[in-house]
Amino acid sequence: MSFIGAKMNIDPHLYKILLGICLSFAVFRLFLKNVVCKEHRNLAFVWAMLIGAFIGFFSGMIGIGGGIILSPLLILFGWANLKETAAVSAMFILLNSVSGLAGLFSSGIQLNHEIYSWILAGIVGAILGSYMGSFKFSFRKLQYILASVLLFAIVKLFIF
Repeated sequence: MSFIGAKMNIDPHLYKILLGICLSFAVFRLFLKNVVCKEHRNLAFVWAMLIGAFIGFFSGMIGIGGGIILSPLLILFGWANLKETAAVSAMFILLNSVSGLAGLFSSGIQLNHEIYSWILAGIVGAILGSYMGSFKFSFRKLQYILASVLLFAIVKLFIF
């Protein structure tokens, strides 16, 4: 569904509003205490497919990987624990991003030549972030760091 969403052309003002709402939802959830649901709940396959399709479409439409929407839902509703959420979200983001890029390429988009340096920066950041998250920071500290980064992104989105 991210392939289809990425092919949609939306108004830049609407784009900023939608992305700001997604980021705000994630920040709000991260700042709340007791984010983790203690009981594990099963989700029917049909509902999982429908929720995944909606998140994929919406993510493709606004150009994000979708993990920022999926992860809080998995944890909030007790559909997965933290490790399961990390694993599922990583794969979801990868597949969603590849599918969304395919949708953009099929629409004739031309990439900026600086993309390779952005990809390299993303890989380095992912490796450093994974190391720091796995070995250096507590879960609560990671929540506040992520929420702060997202809050900065929201401010940057509406000011610059």
